[in-house]
Amino acid sequence: MFKRFAALLLSIPILLMTNLPSMPNTVDAPLHYLRMIAIANDLHNGVWWPRWSPVLYLGYGYPLFIYYPPLASILGGWFLFLGFSPGMSFLLVQTLAILIDVLGAYQLARIFGGELASLVAALLYLTTPYFLFNVFHQGSLSQLLGIAWLPWILWALHHGVESPSLKWVSLSGLFISLLILTHHVTVAYFLPFAGLYIFVLFVGKVAGNWRAFSWMQLAIFGGYALGLLMAAIYLLPLIAEMDKIVSIQEGYINGAELQNNFVMVSDVLRLFASRNMAVSRCGSIARARCRPAMAWQGLFPARW
Repeated sequence: MFKRFAALLLSIPILLMTNLPSMPNTVDAPLHYLRMIAIANDLHNGVWWPRWSPVLYLGYGYPLFIYYPPLASILGGWFLFLGFSPGMSFLLVQTLAILIDVLGAYQLARIFGGELASLVAALLYLTTPYFLFNVFHQGSLSQLLGIAWLPWILWALHHGVESPSLKWVSLSGLFISLLILTHHVTVAYFLPFAGLYIFVLFVGKVAGNWRAFSWMQLAIFGGYALGLLMAAIYLLPLIAEMDKIVSIQEGYINGAELQNNFVMVSDVLRLFASRNMAVSRCGSIARARCRPAMAWQGLFPARW
């Protein structure tokens, strides 16, 4: 129990750098403010699960939450509904996601190593480039909360194969459903990989010892089906309304291509050459307020 608490303590430096009195000025923060306000407005009107948000799109309304997973916005909307400011609601959801992140990384690492090794793994998880980029520059609550469920999904699936029981099937389904309700792109990238990992683990466990095979071990893949079922409140309207989607402009598609969203090698090298370049990726919105961090030669801004 103490080691789990120690794992949470690893997140304190990042939490201190992100939980500031002012509103976060990351790229996606304004989008989340609007979505949280839309959710809070729905809650005030007795709508507990959002679909059509009448306050979006300049008051004309927009069916955002039919197509985009709403869990992160719902959490922020509830904080806003309870009286917190938009900025504080954003920070509370971000803090919750970071804590789930680090504890999940620790729990997953405990399967393979000791307590100290697991603490190191949790620390490394908190310092991955994608995680830091999301926290300090992009500020996407959906992506940050989405990756928080990944180690928990692998943790539950792994235990389901090693010690098959209804408990682990249920936990697998729960965490998979939370991921589906949080960020659909992460679902597309991660769930096939998780399925392959569990399949290899399962085959390795029963190979040469088919007496070890049990239907409960096979039923762990039912965690996927259970996850889809538990996320049906979002998936069914999405499937029903898919024909309403209109193709976006090709210019935006070209801008969203993967290869157009990487930092050049020369830019990375300049980060080490000059501390003043440490915030070169902060963006025009937050550039004036970014400061280089004291650690890691200023690879990420310490505060906004």
